Amino acid sequence: MSGTGVTIVGLPELQAAAQKLRQAMAVGGGLGGAVAYATKAYGEGLRSAVHVDTGTYQAAQAVEVSGLVGRAYTSDKRNPRSGQSAATYGPYEESRGGSHAAYATTYGQQSPRIAGEALTILLGELP
Repeated sequence: MSGTGVTIVGLPELQAAAQKLRQAMAVGGGLGGAVAYATKAYGEGLRSAVHVDTGTYQAAQAVEVSGLVGRAYTSDKRNPRSGQSAATYGPYEESRGGSHAAYATTYGQQSPRIAGEALTILLGELP
């Protein structure tokens, strides 16, 4: 009895592309690089957009990356005059709107550039 066989063409190339894709999506790959870049860029944008009186609010703009998650936030650095945490008065400052809204301004004005560069980083690692 004669059986029919299946021939898979290009399997080694497919496996290599799948491996490269897994690497690109890892913390040390293009996706991790894109997250790190975007997080740092948003932090820099925030520090340049906040109003400066004592410098506490500006200095309190912090970023952190954990795995494939990045965040920009206002830390709890204390104002030397009032002793108040920047994390407490940051939301008040943001709610004033306009030029006081550093987060909204940074997100609105810098997201296209930041997202474009992050995408370039990621695509550079894809098969």
